[in-house]
Amino acid sequence: YILSVFKKSTKREGDFPITLLLLIGVGFIPTFLLGYRTEMLAYFIGILTVLYYRNYVSRLVLLLSTIFGAFLYMITSIVRLMFAGLTANPFWAAAYRPTITAGFLEGIVMRYGWSEVTGGLIHLSAISSLLRFVHGPRYGPRTLIGIYAGGRRGISTTATIFAQFLLDFGIKGVILAMLFLGLLLSLAFNMARKKEALLGPYATLLSYSLVGIETGILDLNIYIYFALSALVVLLSLRYQT
Repeated sequence: YILSVFKKSTKREGDFPITLLLLIGVGFIPTFLLGYRTEMLAYFIGILTVLYYRNYVSRLVLLLSTIFGAFLYMITSIVRLMFAGLTANPFWAAAYRPTITAGFLEGIVMRYGWSEVTGGLIHLSAISSLLRFVHGPRYGPRTLIGIYAGGRRGISTTATIFAQFLLDFGIKGVILAMLFLGLLLSLAFNMARKKEALLGPYATLLSYSLVGIETGILDLNIYIYFALSALVVLLSLRYQT
């Protein structure tokens, strides 16, 4: 959000002020301290999105940065798996993780078909598992997905962005959720092209949507990010000229 309203001292592409670099570094610290690779990846994508559309980086730099980000994500995944001792071949596990999550989705479809199963409990658990005064499941959403996908109780897993909507609302929920997400991203993008200050909300929505394709949109903090970003975009429609 701060990068989207950062005042440029020049319009030359590639001019990268030190102050901007410091802002990026300061923003990375709390993201890193969260300890989640997906948060770091979403932050990385969001930063690149704002920098590109504000002409701080060229398409070539964007491409090279994307390749570097993918490589860094792979390395951190391998290191995490090695230290956790979760698999005998961490490189294979990191490389094929998207296939594994898709496999969990396939397992859910084979077990329950396209029908509603949990009636909203997956999404509710993202809140009730953290806020004890909220009535609902005490397991986290990824633990519930792991259970319904056939895993052991207590195992946390993901099954792509579709699983949460499929389990909670059936195939109709998947279709409506994807339509709404696409509409929201399209609206945010068009508004951001007209007003650079809205690049922050757009980058937030885009980055977590892209990461969520594999991990799902299942965390309370991401719900808050989406709600605030969507609210900013929708309220900005009132002041569109």
